Amino acid sequence: APRQTLPLTLPGDLPPGLYVPTVRVLSDGVEQPARAANGTAMSTPALEPVLVRAHRRSSGAEPVLGAYGPEQAPPAVALLGGAVRRAEGNRVEVSLEWRSERQAPLNYALSVRLAGPDGTPLASRDLPPLLAGYPTSLWQPGELLADRVLLDVPEGLPARGLRLEVVLYDRLTLKGAGSVALTDLDLLEPSAP
Repeated sequence: APRQTLPLTLPGDLPPGLYVPTVRVLSDGVEQPARAANGTAMSTPALEPVLVRAHRRSSGAEPVLGAYGPEQAPPAVALLGGAVRRAEGNRVEVSLEWRSERQAPLNYALSVRLAGPDGTPLASRDLPPLLAGYPTSLWQPGELLADRVLLDVPEGLPARGLRLEVVLYDRLTLKGAGSVALTDLDLLEPSAP
């Protein structure tokens, strides 16, 4: 059987963790069923897990949009950036840039809320940061982390003047650890593949 080696390029902002790459074969954009050498149908093949250890470090000079943490204590997490970009279909991708300030006292939950220029709610989603693949209590002080959240949005989403609220909270008690509102955002076009 012919052998082929393909490079696996990982995004530079990939959070630390164990990742299991899967293989999909497309023909003219249509996924083909996986089959063993003897023709037996298979589920999606997985490759050997990849352990990502590299941490992106903060310079400490990045502008902070807002801070999160317990009341009467120094912040545990800072929000450094946020953007809203078109995605496939009626979806947008919210990109967030976090910085760990100190050891977080718990694993926070994230609420992302998108509103129109007039404040009308358009979409929201609650989930753990980084899809719980790297909980906030494990974030290392001074570490930079990129997070992405997909939101289903209504047809005719305004392209300008969007409002994004980013909240961290204790998922057990629902007590907030902070909220940051980013206003007057423009909807960015999709990233190039």
